Amino acid sequence: MQAISSEEKSIDEILDELRKKYFVIKEINFEFTDKGKQQEKLIELGEYYKERGGRIERIDGLLTFLEGWHFNIRALEMEPVLRLNFEVNFEELTKEKTEEISRLVKNS
Repeated sequence: MQAISSEEKSIDEILDELRKKYFVIKEINFEFTDKGKQQEKLIELGEYYKERGGRIERIDGLLTFLEGWHFNIRALEMEPVLRLNFEVNFEELTKEKTEEISRLVKNS
């Protein structure tokens, strides 16, 4: 909000500048039939990325910060879904990290 109020630019112009700096991936949903499995998967992902030097926060699911990228994955309240959102600083990481997280979530 501070950036918007201090700039004489439209919100779209400000967002375009941010999109040039960060590569935001559209959210990805992973369906689960068992809500308990969702929580197990969040714990597994937290442990996996903590072992790899990630800073882990358990706010609204799992929030993980790693060098050059971060992500949030959380269970939805009304649907049997884990929803993933993440940003990378380098476009080259986009496909790699999408595939990595997808593989980890889908593996039992």
